Amino acid sequence: MRRRSFLSMISVPLLLEACSGGPFYFIQMADTQIGMIEGGKNGNNFRAESRILEKVYEDINAMTPKPAFMVVCGDLTNLPGHALQIQEYRRLADMLDPEIRLCNVPGNHDFKGSCDHANLSFYRQTYGPDRYSFDHGGWHFVALNSHLIKFSEKCPEEAVSQLDWCREDLMNAAKEKGTIVFMHHPFFDNDIAEEDGYHNIPADQRHKWLDLFAANNVKAVFSGHRHTTIPEHEYRGVALVNTNAICNSFDKKPGLRIVGLLKDGVRQSFIPRDTIPVDVSMLAKKV
Repeated sequence: MRRRSFLSMISVPLLLEACSGGPFYFIQMADTQIGMIEGGKNGNNFRAESRILEKVYEDINAMTPKPAFMVVCGDLTNLPGHALQIQEYRRLADMLDPEIRLCNVPGNHDFKGSCDHANLSFYRQTYGPDRYSFDHGGWHFVALNSHLIKFSEKCPEEAVSQLDWCREDLMNAAKEKGTIVFMHHPFFDNDIAEEDGYHNIPADQRHKWLDLFAANNVKAVFSGHRHTTIPEHEYRGVALVNTNAICNSFDKKPGLRIVGLLKDGVRQSFIPRDTIPVDVSMLAKKV
């Protein structure tokens, strides 16, 4: 059986940057969270997520035309460092058509507690870089570690390093079409002025990052984490789109997002898990 390399994010730019500049689409989902539905202290029961994702990946493989890539916005497993859950995530990832690149983004469940050096090292050794960027079809894509943004005081040097890296990356990115950002936590649920909470990015970080995005031609930020449906927002021309969980949705509305990069900009649509289309040619033009 072929094995996807979970260090392959390092090579993503080389794999994608040479593609043509025509319209294309990608798949964004969040919170596969292997082992969450049935829970249990040992974390060894993840049959529910396995059945769900086997069908979802089968549906994605059948899509025509094929998506350029698929992004999972964090909480890849439920218990960080759980060997069997990680092994199952890998097995399921191997089901994807090898022509569909898999891009992992870290979530809070992918770290053993705070984002300290040891836990960052574990994630990077297991899944690859926790921040990276790549180009495809004339667009620029950036994946961020939002756990470092939310808990910047826990590992300040890494938080500053990520911010500096992102600022330089965005400044040097091609500007003709724009940039798409992927992260786990949404910046806020309902209002940019809302109080800090478990789900959102702290207020002192929201404007800093969003102003950076707005000043550097970021067209959209896609996130997860909420396991429920929250409103889409817009900040200085930056679309803020949060996607419900693909497996354990708290409001019973699981699904994924089809995102089209077209001549007139970004078009996206949330697709319920049980109605994933095969023919995406028309949908990709309308999303």
